[in-house]
Amino acid sequence: PPAPLTKVTRETLAQVPDERLELALMAYIDRQIGPDRDKAGEALPKLPKGMQMLYATWVMESQVGEGGFNQYFWNPAGRLAPLAREGLTAFGATKLANVLAKAIEMEKREAPMMLEYKEKGTPEAFAESYKHTKLRTLDEEYKGIGENLGALRIRYIRAHPEAFVTE
Repeated sequence: PPAPLTKVTRETLAQVPDERLELALMAYIDRQIGPDRDKAGEALPKLPKGMQMLYATWVMESQVGEGGFNQYFWNPAGRLAPLAREGLTAFGATKLANVLAKAIEMEKREAPMMLEYKEKGTPEAFAESYKHTKLRTLDEEYKGIGENLGALRIRYIRAHPEAFVTE
């Protein structure tokens, strides 16, 4: 496997093949954030805007794909939702951005009710929260959109390398 990116320049980006581009940048971002993913909110603002949007959309895609919007907003990653929405819009994933916007509004409305479960902080409380949230109604809509987010991100990175350059 190729060596990990230690710096991101137009030249290093151009050398990474499309099929490795997202993973190479995510590995770079992960090294900048460090082992504590909950602290991503502190490290991300120090990275170029493109990397911030890549990370926020990548994490959102992973969390929503695994456990739906309830899981996404339950975890610290949910705090990155506005940045993920900005990234989805920039990358051209407008349908996904619209569903995320609905999820953000729904999560805000449900936050007082969900606080009871979050304060318990147990796996049982998390499981119970699924019975009370309406976020699940957006999960199927999200999954049914069919926008290829990976391809859209790669196209954006290639068209806007300056948004990812670290030096």
